[in-house]
Amino acid sequence: MYDFVFKCRKCKEQFKVQFRYMLQKESIVCPNCSNAFPEDAFRHVKAVATSLKEYGEIELDKNNEFKHFDLSIQ
Repeated sequence: MYDFVFKCRKCKEQFKVQFRYMLQKESIVCPNCSNAFPEDAFRHVKAVATSLKEYGEIELDKNNEFKHFDLSIQ
């Protein structure tokens, strides 16, 4: 459905975390240099993912398509 795209400011590595996995994560760490995303900032990003999950439960129909608007986060 959605991908969260991160770019490490330390080593410039870009990586994606799929929406469904974001909800399960406890932290974000760069796979290249192990730079850690700040814990307080991660809580906010995870809150966004949780809100999007709740939105999808309301807005997606049985075919997994949006009823009113298409929404994309990249």
